[in-house]
Amino acid sequence: MDSDTITQNRSDDRRFHERRTVCRRCKVVHRDSLHFANALTRNLSEGGALLEVDSHRPLRPGDEIEVGIEQDERGFIGAEELIFARVVRSGSFGEGRQLIAVEYASLADLVAA
Repeated sequence: MDSDTITQNRSDDRRFHERRTVCRRCKVVHRDSLHFANALTRNLSEGGALLEVDSHRPLRPGDEIEVGIEQDERGFIGAEELIFARVVRSGSFGEGRQLIAVEYASLADLVAA
C-alpha cells in the first residue's frame, strides 16, 4: 500500500475531520509488546493521524498504540501526555517502514492532540 492509497481525495474519503499536512518527529509505542519505534507524522486531524513508522515489526489494524509527538520548543511530550490511538489502516512503505492511519481512542486524547 502506498501513500496515495491511504491519503485519498476528500470526495471519496470516509474521514469526518479535515486533515492538515504536518511533518513532526514522533514515537510510537505498541501497547501489548511495549515495542518503541521512531516515526514521522504525515498529516493530523481532530480524529486521527497518518504516521510513517520505522520498524521491522509491522503494526496491524486493531493494534492499540500510544503516540508521542515532538513539540516545537519543548521536545517530546512526557509519558503522561501520550496520545492513545488504534491502528485503522496500515501498509508497507519500503524496507522496515510502513504507513499507518490511526484513530484517537478518546475525546480526551483528541483534545490533547
